[in-house]
Amino acid sequence: MAAHLRPFAPSSTDVERNLIASPSPTQAISKLLVCIRRRVAPAASTLLVTLVLTLLWMARLVLRAMGLCFVFMDAILGQAARSVHVQISENRT
Repeated sequence: MAAHLRPFAPSSTDVERNLIASPSPTQAISKLLVCIRRRVAPAASTLLVTLVLTLLWMARLVLRAMGLCFVFMDAILGQAARSVHVQISENRT
């Protein structure tokens, strides 16, 4: 009887499966942000996305300062931060 009462939002296992199946880290981050937006109010969603963007940017700076940021890591973090910034800009217009 409860089988037809599946919740609207995807379960955490569905989200994990989709993130694992993502071909690139940027797409995985984008999918995660979409899941967050579906579950959180729009104002809180924008705040949360801004926080994620800030954390990615700070991680990139810290890794660069420590000399631990290899070229591919720097490219991945930079691309992820740019894609999040573009998504925020598109949502505001």
